[in-house]
Amino acid sequence: MKRQAIITVSAKTRYEGEESEKTVYTVGGTLEDTPDGWRVTYAEPEEAGMAGTETQMDILSGRVELTRAGAVRARFVFAPDRPFHSVYETPYGNLNAAVYTRSLRVRFGDRGGLLELKYELELGGTKSAHDLILRARAAE
Repeated sequence: MKRQAIITVSAKTRYEGEESEKTVYTVGGTLEDTPDGWRVTYAEPEEAGMAGTETQMDILSGRVELTRAGAVRARFVFAPDRPFHSVYETPYGNLNAAVYTRSLRVRFGDRGGLLELKYELELGGTKSAHDLILRARAAE
């Protein structure tokens, strides 16, 4: 069943050892239980730097599949100890991407859940490390 949800995303990025500021935003979205797990969908806000992009996260057994559509298009699979290679499409051109998942923790149920993800991203030759926490809470 698909229901309206409040989505809070907290992200921290490090480039070559230097930490960026932590980004936190809360948006409306949907939470849906699927035959294989959970699906969280939301529109990226302007402060995330991807306005005009919708993010869908399929939370499955042992992995998370992220799909972005709109101004930015991408598909990443986060699974511990398995690299994932793809293409990151932007209005300025396409970049080769590689994702290396370091840790993945998921707790989801009917009222919402928590996703904690640590990963490294190589995008167009630039490497960065990311900590992402996503909280989804079904709206009353």
